Amino acid sequence: MSIQRCPNEVLDMVFQLLPFQSPDNAPAVVLSTMLTCPRFCAIATRHLIRVVCFRTAKRVNLFAAYLTQLVDTGAYGKTRLPIEYMAVLGKYRIPRYEFPRKQSKPEKAAESILPFIISTAAPSLHSLVIFGIDSQYMPDNDEYVKDMVQSSVRFPRLQKLILLEQQIISLDRELGQDPLQHCYPQLTSLYIHTGHAKGDVLALRTLRRLRLDMLDQFQNSCPSPPSVSHLETIIIDTLPYMKSVARYCVGYLERYHTRIKSYHTFIESNSNSLNGGVVVAKSAKNRRVHTGSILGVWKDIVQGGSGCWEKEWKPTV
Repeated sequence: MSIQRCPNEVLDMVFQLLPFQSPDNAPAVVLSTMLTCPRFCAIATRHLIRVVCFRTAKRVNLFAAYLTQLVDTGAYGKTRLPIEYMAVLGKYRIPRYEFPRKQSKPEKAAESILPFIISTAAPSLHSLVIFGIDSQYMPDNDEYVKDMVQSSVRFPRLQKLILLEQQIISLDRELGQDPLQHCYPQLTSLYIHTGHAKGDVLALRTLRRLRLDMLDQFQNSCPSPPSVSHLETIIIDTLPYMKSVARYCVGYLERYHTRIKSYHTFIESNSNSLNGGVVVAKSAKNRRVHTGSILGVWKDIVQGGSGCWEKEWKPTV
């Protein structure tokens, strides 16, 4: 029997699984299949945006216009099933200090519209990756504030979250804001920079796997441990021993070993799995997680893999 003659239920299952074959280009794969047969169009359209990956500002802006139309017409979540897996990979690395960046108009527009896209998709998301995306400033009374996803936005189904070198979502909470557990009630796996691993994050009762990016850290800077140990796996990415620094820095070797020992102590004290540990970068030049590595992780997550929450995965390769 040819696929054109299959029952609608079978075709729907085919198109439900199709985006997972190529997560980084899922909408295009579904669209190209839709155009091969008129009968496919109505069935496949439902699954068109369940999996989306943005690697350019142009893609973000085009999708924002399309999503706005779907929301305004009431098609989002009905004739178009909502977004379940999303990755946003920016062109720019967030600077360690506030240096001005050269940006085109499309890039500024993309950073301004991303909070709308993410907030719209939040209720249905299972996994989310945001990497290398800064935020724009917008006027608020007599001052300018960063245009980010509001702290009140809930992600009720989100299980796996990667936030690195980005200023679109903040996990920091101030007095009076909704607690993280309310906004992320099912979050089990998290990969963030150590500077954002604060008490609210480690207090998430559902969190089981935590990975910390410490590739730019030269001091012992482990976060405060959670009050109740509930983490199964903790992985810390760190720099290797640097001979060039040791030549000019007295006591560097001792401090380096002390820092690595403190990482191991933190992991052993707050998790009970052999899957955790310290992952040392191969080169001291790799002080930033590689974009291609994050894209590979997201594709693995979408396809049911364990992603970056295993020691075998290297962030700088």
